[in-house]
Amino acid sequence: MWLRRSPLERLRSPEETRRVVRPPWLRLAALIGRRFPKGYLNRYRLLVHKAGLVGRLLPEEIIGFKVLAGFGGVVIGIALRAFTAQAVGQVAAVTLPILTAFAGFLLPDFWLRRQIARRRYQIIRTLPDFVDLLAATVSAGLSLDAAIDRIVRRFPGPLGKSFSVIFGRCNWDEGEGKRCRRWRNG
Repeated sequence: MWLRRSPLERLRSPEETRRVVRPPWLRLAALIGRRFPKGYLNRYRLLVHKAGLVGRLLPEEIIGFKVLAGFGGVVIGIALRAFTAQAVGQVAAVTLPILTAFAGFLLPDFWLRRQIARRRYQIIRTLPDFVDLLAATVSAGLSLDAAIDRIVRRFPGPLGKSFSVIFGRCNWDEGEGKRCRRWRNG
């Protein structure tokens, strides 16, 4: 049952298991990312969920891409070092591969944080309209379930998608009181 799993296991969606064709660099990144500890993977699973990328990107792929980008940064740093060694001096030429590797390793984190911030901004921007429309439809006589179902169709962004996921997991055969208690208990 969906509710008996841990919260981090609940973040996995069925789309993650249905992937058929992945680009080779993502498969390589996922292969590298699987070697990391579970705690690290769970942290990135939560970040992927916050960014709204569940089903499109795995946490293993992000971690593996960090490693690949770090190695790519070393290669770029060594190539730049060959061109700039005489112009900037030996100390700067030695630190250049280290700095580019560090920048490459942090680049996926920066991208993921930007995705989270963008999604959060979209939710904050549409939330007042969502609540206003919800209040109007409930006061017009629709039940809360029907009102949210109708409003979700008008909000195609992350807020509407989140509500549609919540209502997709809902068991409509049980009574409204049981559903509310189940939502409250997590």
